Amino acid sequence: MKKVTLGLTMFVSAISTLVEGVEDHAWTSFRDGGIGSSIEAVVPMEWSPDKGVLWQIETRGYGQSSPLLWNDFIYITYVDGPYKDLSVVAAIDLKTGLVRWEYEFPTSQTDSSWYAESRAAPTPVIDKDGIYSFFEGGDLLAIDHRGALKWHRSLTKDYGEIDSGHGLGASLAQTDGAVFVLVEHQGPSYLLSIDKESGRNLWKTERSPGISWASPIVAELQGRRQVIVSSNGSVNGYDAFDGSIIWSHDKVVGNTMASVTVTDNQLFVGAKGDSGTFCLEFTEDSKLGTYRKIWENAEAVCNYASPLVWEENVYIVDSRGFVHCLNRYDGKHRFEEKLSDVCWATPFAVDGNVLFFSKNGVGTVIKGATYYDEVSTNYLWDLENPPYPESYVQNPPESSFSSPSFVDRLNNSDQDGDGLVALSELHSSLKRSFSRLDENEDGVIDKNEIAKVEDRIRANSASNVFDDPIVYGSIVGKRSIVVRTGTRLYNISTR
Repeated sequence: MKKVTLGLTMFVSAISTLVEGVEDHAWTSFRDGGIGSSIEAVVPMEWSPDKGVLWQIETRGYGQSSPLLWNDFIYITYVDGPYKDLSVVAAIDLKTGLVRWEYEFPTSQTDSSWYAESRAAPTPVIDKDGIYSFFEGGDLLAIDHRGALKWHRSLTKDYGEIDSGHGLGASLAQTDGAVFVLVEHQGPSYLLSIDKESGRNLWKTERSPGISWASPIVAELQGRRQVIVSSNGSVNGYDAFDGSIIWSHDKVVGNTMASVTVTDNQLFVGAKGDSGTFCLEFTEDSKLGTYRKIWENAEAVCNYASPLVWEENVYIVDSRGFVHCLNRYDGKHRFEEKLSDVCWATPFAVDGNVLFFSKNGVGTVIKGATYYDEVSTNYLWDLENPPYPESYVQNPPESSFSSPSFVDRLNNSDQDGDGLVALSELHSSLKRSFSRLDENEDGVIDKNEIAKVEDRIRANSASNVFDDPIVYGSIVGKRSIVVRTGTRLYNISTR
């Protein structure tokens, strides 16, 4: 295990108020706990590569997690090496972009570093005592604000290696005393509650095997603090104290990417099935765990980004890059408009405006109104000359989509000749790709799905869809918007 410290003298001086727990401004988790809004910030509403970008830096490795903010420091995670050999947690000065410290260690379970596998995808959580990080290699650790390790666990050693076609993506959630970890893969899956101080289990709840990138959130419903998980066909509320299940909503299709949003007594779920986006309502005077579905909208289908609720509106971005604005109380469409590109980062609201960062770096600002009112369209880079990774190089495995015989190998896997390829029929080298190929999640790969793979290979669309730079996350501080691509970090600021 190796720790690299940079600029320590300046860092210790600047961090004195931070370690005392004085929180000036913070973004503490993925979507800031599922809220994704800041009403007290004063941030730019217009910017370009030559105006409004205070600084940008390139990271050593690759990371898909969202950045976090605590006072004047940004925290990120990334992996480095052709097989994600090293996992890294870093603290960066918000004002200057200087790396203050990095903590790196050998990854417990390595895998090829390429677009079809997660690369430091889970977003950490942060509080006054430090940052708690989880990597798809199974490593879970706590580091204080000075960069010193508090504890480190390997969940692959504790509970077995991760068996997933695309790696883990679920971000951490937290309460004052606990960190919640969701591990969903083709092997035994589970939801863990971890004591922040010691790193020991508080409880462990088993879940059915399944592959998902959706993240849990912590919210209070009907007077009970709950860990809410929307994933693999159901939405479940677990008691945050003991992990017991309080309620469950089943028969959900395609809820493996977007996470839920909770506002007051309403829970908004983004999915890809017939229901699309829907809303569950919990009332205080009802029995614990009882709810009713008050609306669904099959036309507003979540893709990567989770629903954003702002005042009376719900904002959804679909796989075509269209933003849907729905009435929060009845789910009816208020407007639908095309953005520059699809959004992999969830939008956020600030000072009455809603900001969308498309994956191509275009930032669209609209008024948080019941009609589409665009404030500005902004660019982090020249779309004709984007900043490609300076040192990161993908390392795909031999059995990747780029293999010219991949489609033939799929067709030859149909052992019983029924035109459908089941998981049991696939060679072991292809099993990891099953969840990506079974797009309709019916348990088999059909001829249409194989044809789509062939079309993607012929068009080389993978290099277009997954080419860097890609915006994975954006957060807001009092005077800054921080944007994360796989290898680059930007600070858009009024400073």
